[in-house]
Amino acid sequence: MNKKRNLILTILIAALVIGLLVWRLWPRSLEAISNQDFDQILDISLHYEDRSNGDTITSFSSILSPEDEAFDSVVSLLSHIRCRPSLANLNPLPADSLRFEGRNPLIISFVFKDGNQANLHLTERGEISADSTSLNGLGKYYITNIKDYETLLEYITTHRIENNS
Repeated sequence: MNKKRNLILTILIAALVIGLLVWRLWPRSLEAISNQDFDQILDISLHYEDRSNGDTITSFSSILSPEDEAFDSVVSLLSHIRCRPSLANLNPLPADSLRFEGRNPLIISFVFKDGNQANLHLTERGEISADSTSLNGLGKYYITNIKDYETLLEYITTHRIENNS
């Protein structure tokens, strides 16, 4: 009887641990990552650097507000991106070394109506470093469908959103 109870207890604990890991590593939206409602965005800052042609760097920056034509399109494209958290996020130690380094970064910064900020550093390989005043730290994520990121990047580069540069 005692063996049976220990076995059941072990199975329940293992199921709980597996369930928590699956929940913790389940893909989520950028809205969930930033822990903010995208309807509350005051402005979006975009900075892109294209280093695909060797040493040539093409870059542009822009700040979008809700009055701008491209604002709703960019928010809509961002809301379609889903990301899977990295196992590195489970480390309870300070996350200073969680930034990804990569070519062709797209840096997106949000300012929300409540004063919070979120920053996303996206690389061409579909990696995201995210930090937010509401997250109290930095997180590392992987885009689950790279096509969504490529669509966003294509929109930004095609329309050359440079209204406030």
